[in-house]
Amino acid sequence: MPYLTAEPMSIKGQLIHHAVERDDGVIEVLRLLLGKSALLNASLHEQHRASWNSQCFMGLGTPLHGAVVLGKRDVVVFLLEEGADTYVRDSKGRSPVDCARPYGHPELVELLLVR
Repeated sequence: MPYLTAEPMSIKGQLIHHAVERDDGVIEVLRLLLGKSALLNASLHEQHRASWNSQCFMGLGTPLHGAVVLGKRDVVVFLLEEGADTYVRDSKGRSPVDCARPYGHPELVELLLVR
């Protein structure tokens, strides 16, 4: 990812949300993005009103919401250690715990509730 390190730039968009969906190297990429000031607790498309308005019905959330839905425990733990907010709501008003339940991730519900 040399293009992320070559010049100063804003990465306060949705890169961090898409990084959560990677199959491998997720934590390494998240660490890089957070080091470049990616917004850990921002909802997907929060800073792009047109995209937010056209997609908010889908439940746009934070990277933590995404990791919970995908059942990525290691990513959830990493995001929590980095300061992810467990109380933030997605565009449908759901917390990360609310997202974990219907996707069958009781271990993540438990993990989030103790934070």
